Amino acid sequence: MHAYRMQQLMQERGIGIVVNIRNRSGLRDNIAAPAQEFPLFPAVVSFRHLLSPQDARTHLELRATALHQRLTETEAVLTASREHGVPRLHLLEHEYLESTTAAELAWVRTLSRDINAGTLTWEPYA
Repeated sequence: MHAYRMQQLMQERGIGIVVNIRNRSGLRDNIAAPAQEFPLFPAVVSFRHLLSPQDARTHLELRATALHQRLTETEAVLTASREHGVPRLHLLEHEYLESTTAAELAWVRTLSRDINAGTLTWEPYA
């Protein structure tokens, strides 16, 4: 299949929500070994001390809302796809997105609760 047609097919199947389809490299290599990725969120979390705990909690709650929305949308795609008989093989990327989003949402909610309960606190740098 021509690369352009593969990209087009990936867009039609909604794969663009889980991968940057413009930047593809070796399939076998990417399945076999985790890529050295540098997501922004862990880097931003390392600077949370620049915010007050309450400010950080407010923004974590906003993130939780956005993650919940993403999770709801992904679950809807999976449900509709299963109802229409889409084979699981074609849903694996959505299953992965569902799992990772649920894990991040749980972590963000726990962090927010800990800040709210006072079990995680810090003095913000001026």
